[in-house]
Amino acid sequence: MPPKTPYKKPTPKSVPVQKTTLPYSAPTWPTIHPKLQQDLLTQLREIVGPLGAWRAKIILSKGKRKRRRERKLGAAYKGYTRPRPPVPKISRSLTVGFNSTTRALEGERNNGVDGGGKEEKPVRVVFVTHSVDSMLYAHLPVLTSLARPAVQLVPLSEQSEKNIGEALGVPRVGMIGIREDAPGAIALFELLKEVPAVEVPFLKESASGKWLGTKIDTSMSMPENS
Repeated sequence: MPPKTPYKKPTPKSVPVQKTTLPYSAPTWPTIHPKLQQDLLTQLREIVGPLGAWRAKIILSKGKRKRRRERKLGAAYKGYTRPRPPVPKISRSLTVGFNSTTRALEGERNNGVDGGGKEEKPVRVVFVTHSVDSMLYAHLPVLTSLARPAVQLVPLSEQSEKNIGEALGVPRVGMIGIREDAPGAIALFELLKEVPAVEVPFLKESASGKWLGTKIDTSMSMPENS
């Protein structure tokens, strides 16, 4: 009797998955040379550095220094308040994080008035340190392009997230905006002239009124029961 051939489970085949999507062209983010990215990052760290240094000074000690001060001052310690250094001017020219930056960009469509009714100087540039393919940032090309004046949108490497955070005195920064009145930002703004603008072709395509038909995206997927 011939030996039995071991049973082999058939290899599942991928199947095409189709879905309709918007017929407009997707935004195109610029590709920035690593040397230019490093120069931009260096200038950005110098700009936000004073705010990071200020944060480091206002952190109250909860260890030996606090107990030593309490023993020295005795009963007077209860009314002791540590002198608080003034907030650096740069703090008024930054939008740090996803929510504050998005609100600032939305305010650009409202004559520079943010959601709280406060007038601010226009945002000049927004830096993003996460993958621009994420849907989380899909709204940025539209908001920056519709702002008047238009806001420059600059993608940086994901390693910049912690690098900028260190300069600011926070764990990480995924998005940061710089207003046009930021102190010490002249060199940074000069470097930005070398960065191409984000292209948002569907703003013109949608305004043309031309019928673009139905767009169908096709991708291959493995069956769920495989």
